[in-house]
Amino acid sequence: MPLPPIDPAGATVVLRPERDEPGYWAGSAGVLHDGERFWLTYRQRRPRGADAERGWRCAVAVSDDGVRFTDVWSVRKDELGTPSMERFCLTRTASGGYRLLISYVDPADNRWRIDGLTAAHPARFDLAARS
Repeated sequence: MPLPPIDPAGATVVLRPERDEPGYWAGSAGVLHDGERFWLTYRQRRPRGADAERGWRCAVAVSDDGVRFTDVWSVRKDELGTPSMERFCLTRTASGGYRLLISYVDPADNRWRIDGLTAAHPARFDLAARS
C-alpha cells in the first residue's frame, strides 16, 4: 500500500544544516528501522567556495523516536582523499550486523565509486576495511 503524500506544513525537521545560509544543507538521507531504532544516513554540503566545500561529511545517526537523532559514526571527505561524497545507504546483514555503502569520487581517476563497510554495529565501521 503506498504511503500518503507528505504534507510539508506538518513535517518535522530532524536535521538542520550547519549554517542557515544559501548553499548549506543536510540531506541525501536514508532511513533504516531495525525493529527497535531508526538509523539515519545523511550528507552535509557547503556551497562552492566555502571551506571543505561540497559533500564534505557523511554520518550515521540513531534515534529511538525517529525525530531526535544522535551521530554514532561519520567520515569527512579528506579521510577518503575525495573532492566529494554523495548518498550513503545502511542495510542489515544476514548475520545481524550492518552494511554501509558509501558513494564518493575516486581520487585515483575522478569517477564515482561505491565501497562497502561491514560491522556488528554502525559505530564500529572502519574505513580501512572497506571493500
